[in-house]
Amino acid sequence: MHAIIRVEGDYHYTRADNNSAPFVMRIHTYAGKSYIRVLHTITYTGDPDMHKKVEGEYDALATSADNIIDQNKLKNDPGWTQPNDRIAQAGLQLNYKLSGNRTVKTGYFDGKWSNPGKELLYKSDIKADETVSLLQTGLNPSRIPPLENSSTTQILEGGFAGTLSVGKAKKLAKEKVAGWMTIQDEKWGIGVGIRHFLEEYPKEIAIDGTKSGLFGYIWSPNVDPLSFQKADGGFDSGLIGNYAQGLSKTTEFVYQFFRKGEAENLLLNQFNFFLDPPVAHADPAAYANSKVFGNIGVRDERFGEYERALDYKFDWMSFNQKWEPWYGMMDYGDFKAYFVNKKEWVSWNGNEPAIDMMWWLQFVRTGNRDYFLTAWSSSLHAMDVDNVSWPALPKYMGDTNDALDYFKFKNQKLAPGSQYVGMGRRHANQHFTSLLSAHVWVPGWLASYYLAGNHRALDMAEQTGDHYLHRFFGDHDLRGRRLYLSIWNLLEIYDVTKKQKYYDELVDRVRIILELQKNSEQSGSLVLDRYGYSHVYVAKGLSKYYDITKDAKVKQALVAHARWHRDNPPLSYKIETIFASIQTLLLGYEHSGDRSFLETAIERAELLKVDKFSKPVSAFKNQKEFYEAMEKSRSYAS
Repeated sequence: MHAIIRVEGDYHYTRADNNSAPFVMRIHTYAGKSYIRVLHTITYTGDPDMHKKVEGEYDALATSADNIIDQNKLKNDPGWTQPNDRIAQAGLQLNYKLSGNRTVKTGYFDGKWSNPGKELLYKSDIKADETVSLLQTGLNPSRIPPLENSSTTQILEGGFAGTLSVGKAKKLAKEKVAGWMTIQDEKWGIGVGIRHFLEEYPKEIAIDGTKSGLFGYIWSPNVDPLSFQKADGGFDSGLIGNYAQGLSKTTEFVYQFFRKGEAENLLLNQFNFFLDPPVAHADPAAYANSKVFGNIGVRDERFGEYERALDYKFDWMSFNQKWEPWYGMMDYGDFKAYFVNKKEWVSWNGNEPAIDMMWWLQFVRTGNRDYFLTAWSSSLHAMDVDNVSWPALPKYMGDTNDALDYFKFKNQKLAPGSQYVGMGRRHANQHFTSLLSAHVWVPGWLASYYLAGNHRALDMAEQTGDHYLHRFFGDHDLRGRRLYLSIWNLLEIYDVTKKQKYYDELVDRVRIILELQKNSEQSGSLVLDRYGYSHVYVAKGLSKYYDITKDAKVKQALVAHARWHRDNPPLSYKIETIFASIQTLLLGYEHSGDRSFLETAIERAELLKVDKFSKPVSAFKNQKEFYEAMEKSRSYAS
């Protein structure tokens, strides 16, 4: 039996001018087991920097034509780069009831951060009132650019520090520590572990004997406070702004409670069940036959040239995540978008377009555990850091007796910024400096719910759905890629919640896209040529909508859409649109039987074929070798 206890509330700060910060804690308990898993989510509600505030709205985020900000007047304000509200420390405290002398145990590694080797055990007796600190940190913890990283030929040397201190004495100084600690007396013991202790640095586990406290720090008090200022006063992905307020972070803890004498290998194994977990996987054919994720094919070596196109791309991104590395509490789980001049990665992806879903699909096709673990961290990052969750839109609960309370609720003004709740962040050099509608991809989040039991995904999915219901941006939200993506998102939100309000909104948006298809500007296409790369949103959304509703008009629309794109090769975002149109053409073939759709799809897919590398990916010594091998393979070279 597995039960989840949900605890939510607000953190209050000592300064009266600081906004309270909401938190959600999910405590996973297991019948007959002496450990619990805790997922803790905190939201940043501070004022991130010191720039001079101006009234109005950005043109990209306007809800009316009034009072639009002239961004040129914001440029180079020195306040953008000066931090305001910072997080000095955050974490969980557990008070223990131990007596007499105590023994502390933890793990560490003798190798480098990039090749740590085998985990080793450290054990020490301590006095009852002593303090112990296990700290993992790294370069530039707040991750404000510029960021130091590996070159194309040499992985970063040093930069990471894992230390164990007892009182004022430093007992260990390594590049990587294991991320767990236990303390026990002559009878009982407790322990805590924090997942991604290195990857989401800085992290700390501490014991304060004077307070009988075991602390698990999300952000360690022994490093500089977490800050959210801009790197400079210029544009980043089209905006001069800072939208750090409202981002969140989920951290995973595991707690163990045990009797003295319990085998060390058992305790370590139980920590690693959560810190480095095994992954369950059904036969890939079961996922494919279920159609839960649409028509997907399991890995098939008969189509090796296509399989390599997927394998090498996923391997390339995974390699870079570890090589650069893309680590840090606010970075881990995201990837960068552009490899400039074959030597430098720029611009965080912000999950565009549904990158976490790509990892989940590749996992169900293959059963590869590494894909699962990457997908998990990618989904969590996207729904936390790449999303706006505060100030939350008000909800009427009806938990009072006075009818007047409803009308007060109805007439209240929205808090400034709440129209952005449920929106995503755009690809940019910092995670929180650009914001845009049509930048939330819900399907991967819900895959993390279906495949990994990530309950936060349900909250974030509904938050996105509620944002759509408000239609803050008028008809702008109901045109172009904003409309296309909203249909896919709403379809998945309705499918998991079965709530009528999301279904009604979905039906109306499908009505709109079918009407727009008839316009002379689109002449049969469901997407504007300007947004040709968003074929996939329409294909995924409308095909599943048809599966649920059997609406004949949608089937006809998909065939007409495929016909238009068979006969009119793309002009805008040409290579992206060619690839994106493949699924459109396959749907046309599925619903009509016309083989010309299939033949055109196969012709366009020729560009996806990739020759086999001369050696396995694991043999590449550095980033340069890997990239050069990709360039030499047939598709990447063309």
